[in-house]
Amino acid sequence: MALQPRCCAEDLCAALRHNATLLKLDLSKNAFTAQSVSSFVQLILTSPSLRELQLGRNRLEDSGVRLFSEALGNPTCKLQRLGLRENNLTDCCLRISAPLSAPTRSSNTWICAKTPSAANPCPSDCADPKTAPV
Repeated sequence: MALQPRCCAEDLCAALRHNATLLKLDLSKNAFTAQSVSSFVQLILTSPSLRELQLGRNRLEDSGVRLFSEALGNPTCKLQRLGLRENNLTDCCLRISAPLSAPTRSSNTWICAKTPSAANPCPSDCADPKTAPV
């Protein structure tokens, strides 16, 4: 029986939620979908130590990634880096740049949402959420 990515995300995030030593978590290439994002949101809101979450090469798409927006603007969120490359996103910066520009966020918080290409380049200010267009 194959495990469903949503189920795996829920179980994994529940197990890691209160880990006080986890600084970086790379969950790239795991077929997670938009349905998995709520588990990751709970993780970044409750983890006392998580600073970097890499979710590249999954299937989060725009609908899943937008769910991060509110969490990233929450003062309890300690996350400083969120990697989202190659998740079938339509916009480079999306709407998640707005909460990151809030004064409560660390100046080194960044997101990486899409791999730029010649046909679809990211704006030069996309890597800096403080100046990214909304």
